[in-house]
Amino acid sequence: MLSNIPKAAFGLCTVLALSACASSLEVTAPEVQASYLAGFDQNRVARSRVATVRSFTGRDRARAEFAGAQCQMISGEVTAQFVTPAKIILPAFVQNRHLENRGRPTGLRISCTANGR
Repeated sequence: MLSNIPKAAFGLCTVLALSACASSLEVTAPEVQASYLAGFDQNRVARSRVATVRSFTGRDRARAEFAGAQCQMISGEVTAQFVTPAKIILPAFVQNRHLENRGRPTGLRISCTANGR
């Protein structure tokens, strides 16, 4: 059984975690389907999943989300262009020890520009 101090700390952490989620901007644009690059073997795809991409300015407590960053996402398998905040439909890959690199995809890179930066 937990003493009152750990219970209070757990409660405070839960409230802080939930309050951090509450300040997110609503994603109003339709979901963006990532496009496969030429030569990509679509048999490597097990299913799809949705990832939300957001843009922020500032640091620590002064950090604030903003909308309107123009972004380009690319990996060795997929590409997409979108404006933040956005929901991107991405493939989830088949993972198997018999596949090259166990079926892991290459790294995904997102570059965004906003306000001349």
